[in-house]
Amino acid sequence: MDSIRVIPEIAQAHDGSLGMAYSYVKALKDAGAKEIKFQMHFADEESTKKDRFRKNIFPQDIDRYSYWKRIEFSNKEWAELINYCRQLKINPIVSPFSYKAIDLCEKLDIKTLKIGSGELNNEPLLIYASQRCDEIVLSTGMSTWNEIDKSIKILKKNIDNIYVLQCTSKYPTNLSEIGIENIVTIVNRYGVKSGLSDHSGKLSPSLAAAACESTSMLETHVIFNKSCFGPDASSSILISEFAMLKNFVEEIQLITNSKVDKSFVSPEINNMKNLFGRSMVASVDILKGTKIEKNMIKYKKPGGGLTFADEDKIIGKLSKRDILFDELINEDDFK
Repeated sequence: MDSIRVIPEIAQAHDGSLGMAYSYVKALKDAGAKEIKFQMHFADEESTKKDRFRKNIFPQDIDRYSYWKRIEFSNKEWAELINYCRQLKINPIVSPFSYKAIDLCEKLDIKTLKIGSGELNNEPLLIYASQRCDEIVLSTGMSTWNEIDKSIKILKKNIDNIYVLQCTSKYPTNLSEIGIENIVTIVNRYGVKSGLSDHSGKLSPSLAAAACESTSMLETHVIFNKSCFGPDASSSILISEFAMLKNFVEEIQLITNSKVDKSFVSPEINNMKNLFGRSMVASVDILKGTKIEKNMIKYKKPGGGLTFADEDKIIGKLSKRDILFDELINEDDFK
C-alpha cells in the first residue's frame, strides 16, 4: 500500500501577510511536511459586496469581499511563494476559487488542484480545473451522494488521477460527525482514492482514518497557536501537532501493513519463549535408582528443557544419577 499523503493546509492563517505565509511554509517543512495546501482567492472573481461572513470576526473588514481583497496575494507574490515552496522541496497544492486562480495555477505549473466543498456543484469550474492539472482532490463536506456522483462523472471525462475526500463542513467539526466510514464507501463507489479532510482541530480523526486501509490522503488545517487570529483557528491543529500526526501516521501504516504469521515461531521469538518459559526441575534431591513420582518434579524458569507435556516420559522411571534440588531434569537421566 502506498504511503498516506499527510497534507497541512495553511488556508487563510497568513491573514494576507506574505511573510507569515513564508513562516508557515518553513515551519511545516521543519515539521516534516512534503506537501502544503493553499487557498487562492481573488475577491473580484468570486464575491460581491453581499457575500456574507461564515464567521464575522474581522474588525477591519466590513464584508467578506473586503476580507478577500485584503488577504489576497498578487500574481507576483503567488509566484514567489510557490517558488519558495519548491526551493524547500515542498509540493504546493492549491484550492482555486475562480478561473483566474486556475489560470495562474496552470502558469505556475501547479500539478494538484483541490476543489473545495463549496465548489463541488460548480460544473464549469470542475471542467475548467480538471483540464488544466494532473491531479484533482475533491472535498465533499456539503454534498449528498447524488451530487458527488454527478461531479465524479464530470471529472472522469477529463482526468484520471482523482482523490475524493470525506469531509464535514463544520468549523470545528464534532467528533461524532467526522464520518470516516464514508472513506471506504467512496473508494468502492467511485474506484478512486480517498481520505479525510478534517476540520475538528484534533488529531484523533486523522489517526482513526489512518488506520482505515482505504485511506490514501489526510488533510488538516494548521496554525501556529490556537490564539492566532483567523476564522479557522479553532478548526486547526498546531504545527507541533502536525509533526506528531505525520509520525503517528507512518507508525500506523507500518503496523497495519505488516503481517505476523502465527503458524510458526521465529528464532528470535523462540529465544524469548525459552526465556519466559519453564522447564522441569527436581523439587527434592533425587538419588540414583529412585523411581520418579509426580511430587518430585516442578517447573521453573528458564524454558528450553522438558515441559509439562513431557511428564509421561519421566514418571515411573528410575533415575540413572543423583539429581539435586532445582537441577534441570533431562530425559536421558532415566531408564
